[in-house]
Amino acid sequence: MSLLEEFLNKNGHTKKFKKSSSSLLKTQSWISWQTGIEAPTGMVAVGDYIYISNYENGTVCKVTISTGDIDYNWADGFYGTFGLATDGTYLYVANQGETFDANYISRVNLATASVEVNWATLTYNGPAGLAVYGSHLYVALLGDLGIPNTVISRINLSDPTIINSDWMTGLNGPFDLLVHGSYMYVSNFVGNTVSRINLSTNSLEYGWAAEDLFSPAGLTTDGTYLYVGNYSNGTISKFNLTTGALIDPYWSSFEASPFFILINASYFYLSLFQDGLVLRSNFTPPNPTPTPTPVSNICFPANTPVHTDQGIIEIDKIDPNKHTINNKPIVDITKTVTNDKYLVCFNKNALALNYPSSKTIMSKNHKIYFNGKMIEAYKFTEFFDDVFKIKYNGEILYNVLMEEHTKINVNNLLCETLHPDNIIAKLYTRKCKYSQEIKETIIALLNKCIEKNDYKTYKKIVKRIK
Repeated sequence: MSLLEEFLNKNGHTKKFKKSSSSLLKTQSWISWQTGIEAPTGMVAVGDYIYISNYENGTVCKVTISTGDIDYNWADGFYGTFGLATDGTYLYVANQGETFDANYISRVNLATASVEVNWATLTYNGPAGLAVYGSHLYVALLGDLGIPNTVISRINLSDPTIINSDWMTGLNGPFDLLVHGSYMYVSNFVGNTVSRINLSTNSLEYGWAAEDLFSPAGLTTDGTYLYVGNYSNGTISKFNLTTGALIDPYWSSFEASPFFILINASYFYLSLFQDGLVLRSNFTPPNPTPTPTPVSNICFPANTPVHTDQGIIEIDKIDPNKHTINNKPIVDITKTVTNDKYLVCFNKNALALNYPSSKTIMSKNHKIYFNGKMIEAYKFTEFFDDVFKIKYNGEILYNVLMEEHTKINVNNLLCETLHPDNIIAKLYTRKCKYSQEIKETIIALLNKCIEKNDYKTYKKIVKRIK
């Protein structure tokens, strides 16, 4: 019996299930997708590949999604391989040592499969789920020999000797981590709940709770719903991602114990640790009615380069789950249109040498820091020959929303971010607390007011929105 199985058994999870794949499926259209992995645990998708941990033999398998071909020993030399995470360049692997005294994180180069076995050493036992957010790797510490841990540790990706071992406390056997937007979701394997952490404030949100679970293990999301694998009763539960409200406790059920779960493209994947199987089911993500595009006058067109901590990224390709600015989380990237007839174009060197460093376009009222002041873009057209108006054709425009109103570097121009008190920030981001229906109604009313130049009514509506 492995140490992991000892942990499961000492926490009351002694049920053994049949290993015949034909008897595993009770609902959904699941198939036995991968066999021959002795004890599959963590999974992560990168492009056309899914990487799967094999706990028992200390390897990471690599599966080509399009063909199903598998390399069982793509990377090896690990001990008790568990959770996986990636930043797109490296794969991070949780190791639960043979005697639980060698708990560390390995790092694998995705391009070469070269392994740094002991990339970061942990203080606590039982590293389980992993997640990358910004410039850090987060580690759920499950515990050992039946004794659950209560913490999540945080490791600096650029210097793994910098470890905040007690980054988050107050959990109960944290198993898996899932980052969506500026939130982290944590399955409490022993506590039978899922917790949510606000990554902007580094705090547990006690008002959000997914409860009445049965040894919740793996977590995944389609962007609208949270799916939780219940290890001890063989089900996957479905919750509202925003509120934590239970939608369906038996969304899918098995005669086996769900471990890690993953949604990637049009498939749902499930690892069955005790059965040596990875299942797959066709999955159609929800297609909610699209929110009307709101009107804003502070924004950039697509492909505008923004300096982030991870490099220069085009604004429409910034991912708040991965990218940060000045080591602070990005709350969201807003998508809007403007009611203005024109945008403002700054040619290269328009204001000074290399300022901007290349042609830059923005909405007329977007402010730029110049000579110690924040000045609207349109005002520069009056004094600089290489700053001029160009026709606006109705394309989607973007802006960066941070927790605080600050500046971002765009081609060496210091430009303002969207103010958190702006109506767009309140309505159109993932932090919006209104239902989809109410949000759509408010945006439609505001857009109508702008179209009719009825700013008296517009201000009344804005004033009532918290």
